[in-house]
Amino acid sequence: MSIPSSFLTLAKVSKSYPNDVNALQGISVHIKAPEIIGIIGRNGSGKSTLLQLLAGHTKPTEGNITILGQPANRQATTFKQKTSYISQHMALDGDMTGRETLHLFTTLYKLPRHQRQTQLKHLQQAFDLFGFLDRPVKTYSGGQKQKLHLAIGMLHQPELMLLDEPTSALDQQARQQLWQYLHEAHNVGACVLIVSHDLQAVQRHCSRVWMLDKGRLIVDKSVTELDQKKFNSILHIYCYENMESCISLIFKLQQIEEIANVELLKHNVQIEFNRPLSAQQKNRHMQSVIEIFNEAKVLFKQAQWDEADLASMYQHLTGSPLDAGGNKKQGKGRGGGKRG
Repeated sequence: MSIPSSFLTLAKVSKSYPNDVNALQGISVHIKAPEIIGIIGRNGSGKSTLLQLLAGHTKPTEGNITILGQPANRQATTFKQKTSYISQHMALDGDMTGRETLHLFTTLYKLPRHQRQTQLKHLQQAFDLFGFLDRPVKTYSGGQKQKLHLAIGMLHQPELMLLDEPTSALDQQARQQLWQYLHEAHNVGACVLIVSHDLQAVQRHCSRVWMLDKGRLIVDKSVTELDQKKFNSILHIYCYENMESCISLIFKLQQIEEIANVELLKHNVQIEFNRPLSAQQKNRHMQSVIEIFNEAKVLFKQAQWDEADLASMYQHLTGSPLDAGGNKKQGKGRGGGKRG
């Protein structure tokens, strides 16, 4: 695979829908070298809309998009041959077998005859399609359909891969197989953009992260830069009783030096300090907080410091947690996410 001089450029791209719905607002990014980019954001933040624009399935209201040196156009032959858009929606014929489906798409992709069998065997092994490829698709489980869906999108060895929640129906082993395949493709020059709510996988496998909020790109940084970024330390105290009425506790806690804010949730007291704390400072401040809880005779079951992961970074930057369908739940500190 020859590496292009530029994979994609978005110049002040916006997308609006009727009733003043601004799905994307003024996004400008440039990808020059092959990367694996994780895209995260709340439900409705514009992630899927962004991939649909890049795939040429819809046009921007404002701005310009260039893919592999050409305007995004799903009808162009070279665009089809060099890109792949794997959406959340699978269009599979239930009466065809998986093998018949793959052979059909090798023809649609105009894959050279001498490459077909080699690529089919490679994908069969990469996505573990053994055992069900010769059965009708209507007999497949959700995970098996997703594997076939992914294999179809990889048949023509695209240079730019756009994946929207590709791991949602996969078990842990299949997820690992997908990430391994994406790394192999990246190593030979492919660029990957993947929408995912598996934040741990994004942090582990991606070289770069885009964070979207209300249609705006609020973060475009390498994972290394994000790992080095420090945020204010936050201590969560998980209690047995409802804490929302314990207003007096706020005043006592605010007497501790360096506490910037105290928030009472139902069974969680969230204490934000005004800077990142060292391990020694965390121990000292936790002891002070515990003493105040003991004096107030408020029983708690756990005291826990927030980790500076992608979910906590997102909430720190936006003021809102990721949606409750993701890795973490709202009310336990930093939120997870669900599709959007």
